[in-house]
Amino acid sequence: MPIIHRPANYIDEYEAAARLTAFTFEEINLTATAVALTAATYQPPGAAAARAAWITFEPSVPRANIRLRLDGLTPTETVGHRLDYVDGNYEHFFLGEMVTVIGQGILLKNLQSIVLLRIRRADASVNVDMAVTYFR
Repeated sequence: MPIIHRPANYIDEYEAAARLTAFTFEEINLTATAVALTAATYQPPGAAAARAAWITFEPSVPRANIRLRLDGLTPTETVGHRLDYVDGNYEHFFLGEMVTVIGQGILLKNLQSIVLLRIRRADASVNVDMAVTYFR
C-alpha cells in the first residue's frame, strides 16, 4: 500500500465538515424569481458566520429542475447551472472547493459560496421548497 504524505496542517473536507456544528435552519420557497440565502440567518449580528450550508429540496412533482449561480448574479429560466431533479435525486454530481452536489442536496463549503448563491426553479409552474441548515 502506498504511503500518502500530506502537510502537517492537511485536513480533508470530510474531516473539516465533521468538526462543524449546525446552528440554525431556514426554509425558502423557490419561485421563478431568483433568491439569495438570508444574510441575517447565516451571519447573525454579533455571532460567527456560517462556514458551510447543507441545502435539500422538496419539489411538488417527481421531476423538477432548478437553476443556480455562485457568482452573485441572477440565474434565469435558461441561464445558470441547471440541476435536474428526477425521482428524488439530482442527476448531476460535482465536487469542488465551493460546492458539492450529491443526491438530494447541495453542500456549500464556505461563506463566500453561501453569500453568492442565487437560486430559482427553472420551471415557473413547479413548486419547490428548499431547506437549509447552516454550520460553523
